[in-house]
Amino acid sequence: MKTFFRLHLMKFQVLKISSVAFLSVFSLAGCATSSPTPPQKLAQVNSVQIQILESFPVQATANIKGNLTNGCQKLDASDQKMEGNKFKITLPVVETGEICTQALVPFEQNIPLQLQSLKKGSYIVDVNGVMSNLNLDTDNFLQPAKNDENVAQPMKVGNIEGSLSYPSESIPPMKVCIENPQKELITCTNKRIANKKYTYGFGYTLSVPPGNYFAYAILENTKNTASDLEGYKAYYSEYVKCGIKVECKDHSPIQFTVEEGKTTPQIDVTDWYNYPQQQ
Repeated sequence: MKTFFRLHLMKFQVLKISSVAFLSVFSLAGCATSSPTPPQKLAQVNSVQIQILESFPVQATANIKGNLTNGCQKLDASDQKMEGNKFKITLPVVETGEICTQALVPFEQNIPLQLQSLKKGSYIVDVNGVMSNLNLDTDNFLQPAKNDENVAQPMKVGNIEGSLSYPSESIPPMKVCIENPQKELITCTNKRIANKKYTYGFGYTLSVPPGNYFAYAILENTKNTASDLEGYKAYYSEYVKCGIKVECKDHSPIQFTVEEGKTTPQIDVTDWYNYPQQQ
C-alpha cells in the first residue's frame, strides 16, 4: 500500500513540474514582441530656397541644399503633404554600403511644389525642419464660372508620361522639364517611377494645362558626377521616334499636344546623342 502511495505521489509531482514548465514557456512566448521598425533617416538640410517660374498656373520648386553624412548615403524618394498652410516635405536617405567614407557629401535637390488649386496667401515650406516662405499673389486656379462666382474651379490639366534612359549602366539623378513652344519653362520633376512598362524600367509623369509642349531630361547633381553631358537637354525628338538607331540622323525636338483629362504617353526623353551639336 505504501509503495502504491509513493508511486502515485511521484506521478503527481512530475505532472506539476511539467505544468509549471509549460506555463513558463507560454508566458515567455506571450511577452515576446517583434523588433521595432528603425526610425527613418532624414537628409541633413542646410537651406531651402523657393523658385517661382513665370507661368500660369503658378509653378514653383523648392531648391534644397545639404550634406550626406557619409559616402554610402543616397537620397531616397521624397514625400510631400499639406498641413494647413505648410508644405511638409520629408527627404529621407538610405545607406547603400558597409565600408563608407566619413566625409560630408554635398547635395542639391529640386522638388516641384504641389500648388494646384491653392488660394493666394502666405505659405511655409518645411523640408526636414528647415523652412522657407512662399507667397502666392493670386489664386492658383482657373476663373470661376459666371453662374457660380463663389466656387473655385479646379485646374484643368492633362498628363504626360514617358521613359527615362542614359548612355551608361545606370540612370543618374535627372529631372524632366516641360517647355512651351516659346521655350519658356513650365514645370519640372525629378521623381522617377520604377515600372516595367517603361523602356528601361524607369519613367516619369507630369501634369500640365492643355496645350502644346516640348519635353527634355537634364542631369542633376553634376557637381558630384563627372560627365560631359552637364547642361545637355535630352529631348523627346525625331531621333527617339526613329528608334535611336545609327541610321537615324534627325535630332529635332518633337512638339506634342496635351488634352484636358487625357494622358499623352511615350514622351520618352532619351535623346542623349546630339552632343556636342546641341552645345
